Amino acid sequence: MVVPVGEKVRYTITSNDVVHGFWIPAFMIQMQNLPGVTNHLEFTANKVGTYPGRCNILCGRNHAQMIFTVKVVTAAEYKAYLETLKASAA
Repeated sequence: MVVPVGEKVRYTITSNDVVHGFWIPAFMIQMQNLPGVTNHLEFTANKVGTYPGRCNILCGRNHAQMIFTVKVVTAAEYKAYLETLKASAA
């Protein structure tokens, strides 16, 4: 996950199977992802860097593999990242 520093980002979160958790400890945010329920999460990352995130609710066999990284970048880096995504989709 790549987000721009200092700008509010919004994510829509749900689950297709069991209850999961969306947790980014560095930002002190967490949200439960309930099957069939759509949740919205907003946050603003205020410091450039790379931060770990994970599912924080024991949810089954592959729980330990439910990890992700949040990369907070400058506005210029974020713009370049978006251009890369656009180019790869073409």
